[in-house]
Amino acid sequence: MKIYGNNKRAIRPPKSYCELLIDALGDFTMRVLMVAAIASIVIEVATAKTDDKRSTAWIEGFAIFVAVIVCTNVAAFNDYSKEKQFRKLNDASDKDKMVTVFRNRDMIRIHEDFVLVGDIVKLVEGMVF
Repeated sequence: MKIYGNNKRAIRPPKSYCELLIDALGDFTMRVLMVAAIASIVIEVATAKTDDKRSTAWIEGFAIFVAVIVCTNVAAFNDYSKEKQFRKLNDASDKDKMVTVFRNRDMIRIHEDFVLVGDIVKLVEGMVF
């Protein structure tokens, strides 16, 4: 019997936490907030009239940076946990994808990944491919 290829679907590797964090930082709102934080620090420090004010002028811009870091980490952690749960559910449902095929005049029950060219699949109501 000649095999013509693999029936397994290509599964992309899960994104790491760092990749999800970079994606969250790429959000337009987060970029605007980072630019606002830099602008706030530069303007406040440059326009401070006394040394006392200059030493604390950076705090407002730094607070914006902290807010951006917290928000992006929360978003990345949320996406990471959702992707982990999604993969777990897919793995559980993938084990149940059995089909009945006629191969070499025999009826056998195999996983859908092992269906070959020439197999005759018995279709049953509710099957999903």
